Amino acid sequence: MNVAPPETVLTQLPQDAVHAWKNGATWRKEHPEAGSWRKDAAAPLRREAAGTWERRAIESRITVTKGTLVERFYSVGPRGSQALRRAPKWGSSRHRSVRERFSPDRRRQRWMGYWKWVAETGRDPIGEFSIPDMARCDWRLFCQERSEGVLVRYARRLDSARPLRKSTDYRPSEEMPCGLQEYCLLEDGLIHPGAINSRSDLARRFRRRNTGRIAGRQILDSERRRMPGAPGPLETFSGAFFVDVAIEERIPRERQQEALRAKAKEKIG
Repeated sequence: MNVAPPETVLTQLPQDAVHAWKNGATWRKEHPEAGSWRKDAAAPLRREAAGTWERRAIESRITVTKGTLVERFYSVGPRGSQALRRAPKWGSSRHRSVRERFSPDRRRQRWMGYWKWVAETGRDPIGEFSIPDMARCDWRLFCQERSEGVLVRYARRLDSARPLRKSTDYRPSEEMPCGLQEYCLLEDGLIHPGAINSRSDLARRFRRRNTGRIAGRQILDSERRRMPGAPGPLETFSGAFFVDVAIEERIPRERQQEALRAKAKEKIG
């Protein structure tokens, strides 16, 4: 790898550095000035013993040691801590070798290796890709007004691309996910007993909090076929109505891995 001659580099450094170089002195700044500091992009580093990866950034500072130009390479940790890795003399074969090791081409090779590993494993230990672990999921509840309150008889997940899930057929209320039961404050199949006593109570709650809606009656026919366990036509349920709600659900691990693999393959091209 070709590097600029010291005279060219010195034109970018403060006069104190030039003076030290000419007089065999030492010049090193704890907080580097403009021209003496270079920040390289981060690259993934494979940890074979641990079977994982870590993100490593390399920064370099140009200094003068006893009249010799030196480039000091530091690794930068996730919290900004720095550790000196190499300090070769400017223009030496070792300096060229270190420069080559941290060159943009080498970094691209490392990233390519990492992306291929993510595409194969569905894991992203350095957090390169942003994959949410929670998503909004829409649910439809088949409810019935009873003397004791609003009873949820069945529930199903609606079609939605956001949570990376497919729609489902209805399931009995006791088989609803824990998150949905908690959202509805469900007790013995009733929505928030004592506070929600009718369909109108539920509608007012939705209007105040914007947390759901009472669905139209016209969807009865289209929903009937999704309720294979329903005892008879839905019209036989007095006071029956549908409720649409949205809750935050955890995206299954396998779905997150599918998304990671897809993003990594996009990077690979």
